[in-house]
Amino acid sequence: MRLAMFLALFGCLTAAPAWAKTFTWAFNGDALTMDPHASNNTFTNAFVNNVYEGLTRHNYEIKIEPALATSWRTISPTVWRFTLRQGVKFHNGAISTPTMWWPPGSA
Repeated sequence: MRLAMFLALFGCLTAAPAWAKTFTWAFNGDALTMDPHASNNTFTNAFVNNVYEGLTRHNYEIKIEPALATSWRTISPTVWRFTLRQGVKFHNGAISTPTMWWPPGSA
């Protein structure tokens, strides 16, 4: 009996040319918005994180670490200065420069 089971298993393992198969994943919902600030839905946040990169991110220990920004500091209670990674390109192909800035409310 054991020999028959072994031979059947051996035959199944050697008959298939490869075990690789296409993996398809689906989710029964949609991304709620493409605005990274408009939703706190887990799936939407994960989806948007594949499109946008923030200035900072959380690591596996939930500590804030650099992402686009290499460093940051507080200038005043309402102003922060971020230093961006070198060579960052925007969606239109423009490379970031130290003179680029966005005042509050302009985004």
